[in-house]
Amino acid sequence: MRTSLFAAVMAFGMLAGFSASAQQGADQVGLSGGTTPPTPDCQSTANVPVLLVRNLIENSVVTGIYAKPYSDYSSSSQRFMSIGSLVGGQVNLLGSRNLKGKKMDSVTGTDDDNPGRCGFPVNFGQFGYRKTCSADKIENLYQMTVYLEREGKKYTVTLTKNVCDETMLDLVPGMPSDNSDKIPAGLGMSGAATPDCETTAGEPKLLLRNLVEGTVVTTVRVRPISDYDRASKTFLTAPKGVNISTKPIPGKPLSSVIGSGAGRCGTPINFAKFDFRPDCSKDKMQNLYEMTIGMQRGEQKYTVTLTKNVCDETMADILPGIPAVESK
Repeated sequence: MRTSLFAAVMAFGMLAGFSASAQQGADQVGLSGGTTPPTPDCQSTANVPVLLVRNLIENSVVTGIYAKPYSDYSSSSQRFMSIGSLVGGQVNLLGSRNLKGKKMDSVTGTDDDNPGRCGFPVNFGQFGYRKTCSADKIENLYQMTVYLEREGKKYTVTLTKNVCDETMLDLVPGMPSDNSDKIPAGLGMSGAATPDCETTAGEPKLLLRNLVEGTVVTTVRVRPISDYDRASKTFLTAPKGVNISTKPIPGKPLSSVIGSGAGRCGTPINFAKFDFRPDCSKDKMQNLYEMTIGMQRGEQKYTVTLTKNVCDETMADILPGIPAVESK
């Protein structure tokens, strides 16, 4: 109980700090500067083992987030092996806090418009994980399980995050929960009005949704984690990645994911079509990919980096406020 209380107090302090930093940068136009209203980038947590969690599924509550480090994963046994993973799988990264679902437009504008728009910070170093980021990408990778409740029903969502390359963990309407294909119609995580998108779990495929108005996704360069050499800390055969985007993906309004309209589930990206694995492996490491998403707003170019298990996950969502790196 003391540990949970301490974690919650620390997290609140961090939240205030991140909000203040984000507000100070409100006059700096970033990736989301073309939204209505314009939205400054949230404070990046790159190179710090911190994620900002945003629950955007109304009438839901996130009750827990648990993580297992991929550095403890055994490819030979296909299991997370160490005591650290077993213990980590029992530690709620939210402490004693629950995260109620907010409206989609709560992520736009500045902190004056929408306090808390950048989400709730989770510091992995406070919960027995690495307190600093490693030069070895595998040390920064986690399999995460999010527990969510809505109208008395319980759901889980499995995600992969490199907590030192990424900042946001967003839960967005339409995102299918684990075992979504076994849940009766109308009883999905986002409710009857917004059915779950069809899950792609079990096949090497993702659904990409660009929800940053005024931008265009121009490239999606991917590198398989199985190609990553931990000794040299480099990708060996495809150091710059392979572009798997076949067409530009313009940003849509946040409201486009609500309801049951056409296109709300995004653009499918099938990894099997690009000389990657044609199927899913029992070895999770074979299903992990680092994705560098190239984006453009006006003449300015940006990149956003994500890591995905393309066989466990379905959605790759890009929302306003996500920190992006300017590129030439």
